[in-house]
Amino acid sequence: MTHRKELYLDYAGTTPLHPDALGTMLPFFGNRFGSSSSPSSFGDRARQALENARVQVADLLGAREGGILFTSSGTEANNLAVLGSVRARGAKGGHVVTSGVEHASVLGACRRLEEEGFRVTRVPVDGCGRVDPAAVEEALRDDTLLVSIMHGNHAVGTVQPIFEIGAAARARGALFHVDAAQSAGWVELKVDGLPVDLLSISSHKLYGPKGVGALFIRAGTPLSPLLFGAGQESGLRPGTENVPGIVGFGIACAMTRQNLEGDAGLVASLRESLEKQVLASVDGSSVHACDALRLPHIASLSFEGAPADLLAARLDALGVVAASTPSPAGYSEDLSPVFAAMPISLPFGALRLSLGWENGERDVEFAVDCLKAAVSDVRAFCAGAGGRKRQFLDRIEEFRKRSR
Repeated sequence: MTHRKELYLDYAGTTPLHPDALGTMLPFFGNRFGSSSSPSSFGDRARQALENARVQVADLLGAREGGILFTSSGTEANNLAVLGSVRARGAKGGHVVTSGVEHASVLGACRRLEEEGFRVTRVPVDGCGRVDPAAVEEALRDDTLLVSIMHGNHAVGTVQPIFEIGAAARARGALFHVDAAQSAGWVELKVDGLPVDLLSISSHKLYGPKGVGALFIRAGTPLSPLLFGAGQESGLRPGTENVPGIVGFGIACAMTRQNLEGDAGLVASLRESLEKQVLASVDGSSVHACDALRLPHIASLSFEGAPADLLAARLDALGVVAASTPSPAGYSEDLSPVFAAMPISLPFGALRLSLGWENGERDVEFAVDCLKAAVSDVRAFCAGAGGRKRQFLDRIEEFRKRSR
């Protein structure tokens, strides 16, 4: 195996900042530091930059520019969409429909609504993490205020049938929110042709800076603010805007829109190559959601006898950065809400390898070589513990230190 210092395969977690985005941001940390709220030439420049970015984000989503509101993150955008729309629409006791495979920010916001007296139905998913539009339609009630279903799943990559789900929601008078943080920039989104009222995205998932997100709001959608202040962002998200971050976000959206089709196709072919090589060369390996329509960059894998959290640690030592979902069979007692909601057995957790624009076939070959070595090492370690959980737990830190 050829030595290599580091291979980053956690693009679903965060992406590097695009050089063009960084270059465009730098002046706004320097002599263009003005606040967009200032009635001055400094403020004028900041406002113009902010509105240019708003157009760039809208263009990526196929939305009119007035429908884009900037936030600090995809998490904030999700919270504003869920809490703000439900609180604006109905008295306590109204109804919300979501699923168990949503991002923690949506799941948490729904739990908060339950604490406030609203009712939440979490529709089931199949073994690929797919939501059946018929299940959503069945869950809808006369007092349903909102349906919130993500577009592309962050754990297994499954793409949900949002057109059909949105049509069902609209037919019953419910608003439809889509968390598209993981799919924006990887799958074409044209919100003007979708029955979507609210859609969230996150800058750092598509080669923009961290600390910036956006919420598309269809005209006429009721929304109550979560914060109160001087009235920025139409009063729905007050606070001085992060102009450098928003500028970088806009450039990242423009670059992504320009290259989306070619880059997504290339990355999808690399993911398929990775999965085929792993299945062919590692006994006891499996790919999750392989029968579903998936995002092009996410591969979710499991390996018999090799807990994913230990695999991630060993891979890191070998030079591959990946993400893992632990399992109660490993050293963590926590299971990802996504996999907990899926009707599948996951005794050894799941390893997520997610690719980016920069990757090529040589990266795939290196990753497969490292993965074969890591699986062998982890299986040998677990076998040495004799299956005794206490002994296994006692040796975890020793193994992790040795891996690093």
